Amino acid sequence: SLSSAPLPIERYIANFTAELPLPPRGQVEIKFGYIDKACSIGRPPSNKLPGVDFSYRPLFGCLSVPNILVVFGYLLTEARVALCSSHYSILTPVSEAFLSLLFPFVWQGAYIPIMPSAMTDILDAPVPFLVGLHSNYLKTTEPNNRPRGVVFVDLDE
Repeated sequence: SLSSAPLPIERYIANFTAELPLPPRGQVEIKFGYIDKACSIGRPPSNKLPGVDFSYRPLFGCLSVPNILVVFGYLLTEARVALCSSHYSILTPVSEAFLSLLFPFVWQGAYIPIMPSAMTDILDAPVPFLVGLHSNYLKTTEPNNRPRGVVFVDLDE
């Protein structure tokens, strides 16, 4: 042992992370200063919506509100959803927007915002997933050859 502590360091860490009670949500805030910057630490209230640091514009630009609600319903039922677009840059923002709409729930299924075409075997997995695919998959794979039970959402149309 490098120190003369009565207990191993692991015990202190376990005590700090697992046994100390957390303050109530939204009621306690600790403020402190560090050099010339003021900082605060607190737990957000349980009923406060989480802040997002991205725009919902890509989602609403690609899909109509009724279609967004349909996909949202599929995600709530933990369906297998594949978002398809010819623009890779749109797949992650749309996926993240859908996941943030699930609040207060958290997506527990597989999540691959941009799935390489070499990994399309994942579409046959019997687990809930949200994946992003290039729309070439829709163009090159006949509908009767696509995995059954997967909801394909074309973001380009």
